[in-house]
Amino acid sequence: MKGAKRSQIISFDLMIAIVIFLVIAVLFFVFFSSRIGDSPDRILEYETRTMRNVVAVSSESAMKESTFILRNRIEYNRLVSLAKGEIGLDEIKKDFGIGSDFCLYFTDDAGRILPVVFVEGEAGNEQIIFVFGVGKRLKIGDYGNTLVYCGARYKLDHNNNLIEA
Repeated sequence: MKGAKRSQIISFDLMIAIVIFLVIAVLFFVFFSSRIGDSPDRILEYETRTMRNVVAVSSESAMKESTFILRNRIEYNRLVSLAKGEIGLDEIKKDFGIGSDFCLYFTDDAGRILPVVFVEGEAGNEQIIFVFGVGKRLKIGDYGNTLVYCGARYKLDHNNNLIEA
């Protein structure tokens, strides 16, 4: 007489094992999906929107230390203060509500980079200083024949060529 074939029957132990496996799989997915976070494009979009709301405001009560546009007009003294580096980049990031590095600079309608220009030094020994942007030192383009960097200070030499100060 041949022995009967044995087959597995769904038992209570097997059901508990399946439930435990599914619970562990769900916990694993939840734990690692929270670590993935947003895409860099979404973070950039959010930080740009946040920064725009701090850079330009409509009332003096909403101004922060890094705000330099009030009611669609540039507050030149505040902009020069940023260009001189009187406010640290970490403070600016905190005011802007961002964590990423940034470079904020101006261009005209033709796409040419515009400097923030101010006079520095004591009477009789003044220098005109050009700063192209506020933020992390990054190459941002050409100004005449000179490659300029964000946040770097430039002055004119005796031939009126732009050199780093």
